[in-house]
Amino acid sequence: ELNLDTKDININVNNNKNYEINEVKRFEEVQDISQSHIDLGFRTTIAFNDPLYVAYLTFSTMFGGMFNSTLSANIREKMSLVYNISASLLPEEKIFYVRSANNSNKCDLIIENVLKELKNYQDNNIENGEELLKVAKEDIINGLNDTYDSASGLVSQALKYDLRGFRNDKEFFELLDKVSLNDIIEAAKTIKLDTIFILRGKWYGYLSTYFI
Repeated sequence: ELNLDTKDININVNNNKNYEINEVKRFEEVQDISQSHIDLGFRTTIAFNDPLYVAYLTFSTMFGGMFNSTLSANIREKMSLVYNISASLLPEEKIFYVRSANNSNKCDLIIENVLKELKNYQDNNIENGEELLKVAKEDIINGLNDTYDSASGLVSQALKYDLRGFRNDKEFFELLDKVSLNDIIEAAKTIKLDTIFILRGKWYGYLSTYFI
């Protein structure tokens, strides 16, 4: 078990401010590329030191952080709207985001369905919720174990634990094991859409007018 004294490291973390969202900001750009890309930025009230942090991390994994996540299973596999799609979080900044790449001009449909899936979580309508929760916990543990394959991974994880108030893996795993679907729902309810950014592929958008 790695012991790392971080008391002399000054890391400026903005975890006290909650942003008020008055309106969703939308930006679009067109470039001479073949694929379109969507970035959805969300705000949350959960920081790394919040009691719901571990549930928030688990929600992120279930929603879009693993190969069989909700977004991947529904928007990529079932609906075939994207080439890839994922979700991640920046707990130090209280930011949650979803990213996708797609070869279609259906950006608004993709955004609509991402928000629909988020609402399903918030409304306790999670498809295969218990099984997905179990798999997400296993994925988090496996990912954590992978970080220990290098010295930089060990140091990085020790710093994260210090910042987030965990003493060691055992304490983190105990909190992870206690996360329930109700916790996932509560974490999801804190997430609000703040910004939409769409990078459209110029040539594909032109051709898709005729072939899609």
